[in-house]
Amino acid sequence: MGKSHGESTSILERLKGSYAPAITATYISLLRLAPTSSEPTNWIEWGVADTDPPGSAVPRVRVFDAVQADTTLPYWSSVATYSGDPDRREIHNINGVSWNTVTLPATQSVVAVGVFKTASTSYTYNSVSEVAESDSVLDLVYWDSIASAVTVANGETVLFMDSKIRVTEK
Repeated sequence: MGKSHGESTSILERLKGSYAPAITATYISLLRLAPTSSEPTNWIEWGVADTDPPGSAVPRVRVFDAVQADTTLPYWSSVATYSGDPDRREIHNINGVSWNTVTLPATQSVVAVGVFKTASTSYTYNSVSEVAESDSVLDLVYWDSIASAVTVANGETVLFMDSKIRVTEK
């Protein structure tokens, strides 16, 4: 699982005594373009089209909220040892994470899962690079590639069963 540069900086700042704000809520979204360590701001959520105007992302699913704990919705597990690596720790989703009857501008391939600090973001069209760009690149906390890309058509439902979305640290 990759970590955003903002989150990495926040962790490193804590090592020198700087304050890092708590993340009071987390949301999950699927990405049709995943960031990389060399291009951490180069990600696009599903539903967003590379057209002018770019449209909006499929709504993110809330997985944690410090104020509204609701165990009927998806939530994170307790921290545990990652299977197969005793030096790695993980949390994973409890209950399924689903998007019902998604509205997409066209069939899209989803290649990664992103964990975000906010419920939604907007995109603008960059006429120079001809791609959509997020207006709030600091909202992404973690991401991880999906083993095999998933093709989703307009109106379909997407479901990740219990423990299929993992956040790991070593």
